[in-house]
Amino acid sequence: MTITATTTYHPVEPLVRDLRDYIHRDRDRTTAFHTAINTALYPHNGGAHEMAREGIRSLDDFLCFADALLRWVPRVTTTGDELLNKIVVFYWVIDQPALRGWQTPFQPTASATDLTWLSYWLVCFARQQGQFLHSRESAASLYTFYLNEHYNSEAGGWEEPAGGWRSFNHWFGRRWKDVDAVRPVAAPGDEAVVVCAADAVVERWSTLTRAGEVMVPPTTTMVTTAMVNCKSVVWPVDRLLQGISRAKEVYGGGSFVHACLGPADYHRQHAPVSGRISQVRNIQDQVYLQIAKKKEGRGLRPDRGLQRDAKEEVRRDRMPCKGPRILDAPDNAGCQWCQTRGVIVIQTEDFGRVAVVLIGMAQISSVVMTVHEGQWVRKGDEISYFQFGGLDVVMVFENPVRFREDLLPGISRLNVREELAVFK
Repeated sequence: MTITATTTYHPVEPLVRDLRDYIHRDRDRTTAFHTAINTALYPHNGGAHEMAREGIRSLDDFLCFADALLRWVPRVTTTGDELLNKIVVFYWVIDQPALRGWQTPFQPTASATDLTWLSYWLVCFARQQGQFLHSRESAASLYTFYLNEHYNSEAGGWEEPAGGWRSFNHWFGRRWKDVDAVRPVAAPGDEAVVVCAADAVVERWSTLTRAGEVMVPPTTTMVTTAMVNCKSVVWPVDRLLQGISRAKEVYGGGSFVHACLGPADYHRQHAPVSGRISQVRNIQDQVYLQIAKKKEGRGLRPDRGLQRDAKEEVRRDRMPCKGPRILDAPDNAGCQWCQTRGVIVIQTEDFGRVAVVLIGMAQISSVVMTVHEGQWVRKGDEISYFQFGGLDVVMVFENPVRFREDLLPGISRLNVREELAVFK
């Protein structure tokens, strides 16, 4: 493959024209973007099939793809989940090592800092796509979700608005007709029982050091020794809970759990405990998605974990080069510290504070709070919802909890309001 100096595609959307102009104002940037396309297309990297499916063979093709994505009407077919696939392909290119130096580092130390031009452009791209998904036009293919078995298994329980769905996002944040029937609250009379805040796969849980740093042990065994870091990166809870008063002192020695939602999940969150809402905060940060090869078979997958296996670490440490090479997505785990997110702190009567962190992913970075400071919530009450996509939820406990013994990291899927843990 050869690197060309210019593009011939003329974007329709002003935002994509801005990206094209940014790329070509600097020779090194032009080279970096063409190299990113080349390595994204290289078969051994795992994304060639997805790139071909979207018709991306060059930088021009990628700009055309980005142009169309801003006004793409979400739909699904029986052969795949286009909703997720298009986001994966978009970030597969952005996530190539050749573009690493043009973006704000995806590490906790970069949280709450000014973004680079490209990282801020990604924020603007996500906002513009989100605006379209609030339009009536975006709801044109909602019928495909009702026909798709990946999405429709519980469609009979969805609350249908009298006037129909106003937009894709209106449908995406749908409620249940009777949440108590489909998602009953575990142990409603026992405040020591903590319930899951969302329909999600539980990815990782751990203790916090007394210094307020997240410990990520290699197994489910909870560790109580001194600081443990992940890939030489320390994960301080005060960065995660940015702007929440005395976070390091309050949550040091407590517990931490990270869970992931998928695009087909119910996207409203409910209180894991009863108590008074002491703080509500939206944190505008990066919008990003790290991409990795699937562990089995060909293709790509979103990578949202706090840890990586050894093979992924080796792949990600390889430096970008001018020609095609076996490369993978850059940066370290821990996107939860750097993504746009919302934080809700609940003050319980007997078990201290519980922070619920609602984390955006890539284009799916809209977090809508449905509670306010000073409000009393019962365990299981609705507190927030996401719009468009698969998001993450993190819970941080001031007092340690004992998680269910049957949980398997990255495998166990819990429903919202289902028992997750018990205060010690």
